[in-house]
Amino acid sequence: MNDTYSPTNPRIQSMIDSAVTEAERGYDVEFLRNHTTRAGRPLNVGTQTAAAVTVRFDPARLAALDALARDTGKTRSQIVREATDVYLAAV
Repeated sequence: MNDTYSPTNPRIQSMIDSAVTEAERGYDVEFLRNHTTRAGRPLNVGTQTAAAVTVRFDPARLAALDALARDTGKTRSQIVREATDVYLAAV
């Protein structure tokens, strides 16, 4: 979006009007408290600060991982962490 703020820009004015209308209606504070999360990936896994690790998958493994994530409702990262825990406990 390359819109720049200008009092005469109808797209920007429409966005401002929409935000003002929403604010004037008021916000459900309890909903915001219970549903507001930090944007982006979590900094912690469990109680520890997490380190990011890059792993490369061939297309077949990635497709299988994505299918499992979709079927279980988990993220790729959750599945990889769980699989790593199982593997490390077995060796």
